[in-house]
Amino acid sequence: MNIAELVMNSVRQRILQYILLNKSATVNDLSAALSDVPKPSIYRHVRILFENGVIVVSNEKKIRGTIEKTYSLAEPNSAGSEEDVSSVIQNYLLKLMMTFSAYFKSENPQPEKDMLCVGGVTLMLTDEQMMNFLQDYSKLISKAMEIKPNENSKPRSMTLISAPKIDE
Repeated sequence: MNIAELVMNSVRQRILQYILLNKSATVNDLSAALSDVPKPSIYRHVRILFENGVIVVSNEKKIRGTIEKTYSLAEPNSAGSEEDVSSVIQNYLLKLMMTFSAYFKSENPQPEKDMLCVGGVTLMLTDEQMMNFLQDYSKLISKAMEIKPNENSKPRSMTLISAPKIDE
């Protein structure tokens, strides 16, 4: 499975986000955090990520005759080729377009009620300021991910895309 196929799945994206923010996770941690995803699905997606070298077992603990594995992100072999990075980005953008298209083709789309939003801004930042911005954004997302879901919770997809501004 290529890297684009691995990361384009929304459940695997959420698993990777959780591990990225928390440094490591067990399947039980992931199941609690992704309470809308059945545990067998979490096991399946963790297995796929593990078998493809995206995550590694960083710890094992024996609990009542079973082994509980803790997973962490694998160290990248390299930054990836430009083709790999380009493919992941283009596939992600295509997935975004398909998601919006499916939403607006659904039976009764209600963008205001569903709090659908999209926006863009050009920021004039140094590399250090951009890094600070991304760290602040990461803290904000981490805080929101710590909120325990309840009966009124809905999955909401958030996307941040940063790209250099190219004059047209």
